[in-house]
Amino acid sequence: MSEALKRLWTERTPSERATLWIASALLAFGLAYAYLWLPVLRERDRLLVRVPELRADVHGMERDLRELEKLRGALRRTHDLRTTIEQAAAAAGIQAASGWVSPQGADRVRVTIPAARPEQAFRWAARTQSAGGVLLESMRVTWLGERDRVRVETVFADAQ
Repeated sequence: MSEALKRLWTERTPSERATLWIASALLAFGLAYAYLWLPVLRERDRLLVRVPELRADVHGMERDLRELEKLRGALRRTHDLRTTIEQAAAAAGIQAASGWVSPQGADRVRVTIPAARPEQAFRWAARTQSAGGVLLESMRVTWLGERDRVRVETVFADAQ
């Protein structure tokens, strides 16, 4: 095969050889352009559009993060565990008695409700825990022997 190609090449005139060299070079250039350079240009054009979009997304996320930190700081400053518990009790229809909330440290309180209906007690516990920054650590519900009354003992902690 190599002998046949060599003979084919030597049979050509110098002008035909030059034409074949130029055609081969143009073909190689065209293939390199189509398979190497065009994909690079397409990717560059895609990135020219996508990078500003991504930068805008990053700036939006940074703005949201700053706002979130501001809100967290405001929540820490205004959060009072006792007040949150009392507000949830009022919303659930439970009458607050004196001494029913006793501190158990800097960030923990024990709450004892001597008598309440079960649905009120569970509604109160759910409302208290759904308030920002309050964590229900334990809850003990004791039936009082009456038809619809329970005693509730809970421990709430400041979740922050």
